[in-house]
Amino acid sequence: MKAAECGIWKSAELRRLLAEAGLEISAEKMSGLWTGTHTTVRLDDLDAIAHELNHRPCKTHGYRTPAEVCAGLLNSGDALTA
Repeated sequence: MKAAECGIWKSAELRRLLAEAGLEISAEKMSGLWTGTHTTVRLDDLDAIAHELNHRPCKTHGYRTPAEVCAGLLNSGDALTA
């Protein structure tokens, strides 16, 4: 799970981080997102969730953000082989 790669181990923690970023998600909807249960999510909400996860340093990326890793790959020319 992408959240776990970024050190987020509980849905309540992700919900708090999203609230700090200005996105309020109900506990019920967050539970559905966390467990993979079908739930309806607006595209702009998904953008906010992706932004929060992609701009959070991750241990698996040497404490760089996934966005930094992606940018590094694109700039190095290795994007097609990575």
